Amino acid sequence: MCVFSVKISEIPKRPDGCFLMEFYGEGLFPEWKKDKDLLEIHTTVEERGEKEKYDGIFSSIKGPYLSFPHGFEGFVGLVASEDDIFVKGRIITSAKSACSRCAEHFENKMDIPFKYIISMKEVRNKEIELKAEDLEFDFLYGNELDIGQLICEQISLSLPVQPLCSEDCLGLCEKCGGNLNIKKCNCENEIIDIRFEKLKDLQVK
Repeated sequence: MCVFSVKISEIPKRPDGCFLMEFYGEGLFPEWKKDKDLLEIHTTVEERGEKEKYDGIFSSIKGPYLSFPHGFEGFVGLVASEDDIFVKGRIITSAKSACSRCAEHFENKMDIPFKYIISMKEVRNKEIELKAEDLEFDFLYGNELDIGQLICEQISLSLPVQPLCSEDCLGLCEKCGGNLNIKKCNCENEIIDIRFEKLKDLQVK
């Protein structure tokens, strides 16, 4: 993807500060700015108003039933040691998708704080046993870190498997297909056990 990439040599080592990349988007979600103050900032790269580059982040995850109409905002902070890169960030976006019950489109605000470790150790041709705590651990290949891919992964992991416009969504009528959240239909929702469905036509003399 390489929409926003940074060379490993540009990332300061502890305790010299932090490489901070900020994403301002449309300015709809300003609350992330307080969170970034926790970082010791050494180098700041601001990304403002480049809609094509912002849209490129979502190119691999958006589709006909999923879009991100307002882009995203937030920051990614990077600090290096001899062998690892420590990542802290917060991304806020709004995902527009179809409800899995009523099929109506709705927007869901996603506030995604994250932090994990990226190892720069040589791992080729080695078997690595990962544990549960290693879900916040990754490996780096090459001399650049693709922050765009990093953001895309965090958003993808935070998307619900079955998006719901509301926990109380009533869904669609199985017979007429009407949206039960808008109007209650007059269909008879008779539940028949399919194992005994043939018996309903049985005539007893």
